Amino acid sequence: MLNISNPIYTILPLIIGSCLFVLAVIIYKNNPKLVTNKTLSLCCISGTVWFYCYSINYIFPIYPALNLFLFKLGYSFITIIWLSYLHFTMAFLKIKDRKLLLFFYFLAFIIVLFTLATNLIIKGDYNYFWGPYPRAGGLHFIHLLYAGFIWLYCLKNLYKGYRNKENKYSLVEVNKIQYVFWAYFIGNSAAIDYIPNYGVEFYPFGCINVLIFLSILSFAILRHQLLDIKVVIKRTLIFALLFAIVYGLVSALVFGVNMWLVR
Repeated sequence: MLNISNPIYTILPLIIGSCLFVLAVIIYKNNPKLVTNKTLSLCCISGTVWFYCYSINYIFPIYPALNLFLFKLGYSFITIIWLSYLHFTMAFLKIKDRKLLLFFYFLAFIIVLFTLATNLIIKGDYNYFWGPYPRAGGLHFIHLLYAGFIWLYCLKNLYKGYRNKENKYSLVEVNKIQYVFWAYFIGNSAAIDYIPNYGVEFYPFGCINVLIFLSILSFAILRHQLLDIKVVIKRTLIFALLFAIVYGLVSALVFGVNMWLVR
């Protein structure tokens, strides 16, 4: 049985997930040997899996076993999103702290293992007006602490590079760091999606933050050759990406108006 009562709940995550996939391909194919390119493309691919898993559950909300598996899989890739962005930030800013990075790789492995193999991170789902949504387990707070530390660590170091107080970077590099800082700050505000994990019926509109993240990074790549990417692609692909972003923004606006009218 399909849940098509309000297709925007399923279409918006699918569109944004597809946009993330396109961006991942562009970043990775430009120079797959660079750590920055590999880690940022992994971050985008992980976001694609996250959105696709959740969207499938919104479409097929009456299969508990499938729903739980997909939520656990999606949550595992959310863990990878945080890890890959930490690695990307350290490589991008040339921060050398191997012990910290190895610790978080190990911690991410443990969290993913517990997410997939137990019900301690995700123990089921809530039935909200837009469909099922993962329910936090007893050790879910460990995931939150893990994500919170990475968020603050990356934000702090990107801000320092953006403000260039130590004069470690050239003006060109500072300009690129500025774009990454704002993309990171706005995009990772999607952490607001953790709220419904605790029984608060609050539509997880963090996908809009991710859409803005996509827009900032795409502009920085096309306009300022972020990561030294010189994009040479067909106009049709550019138009397709722009159409997807605009469609997503319009869909979000329609959703907001719809919710306001309902209330």
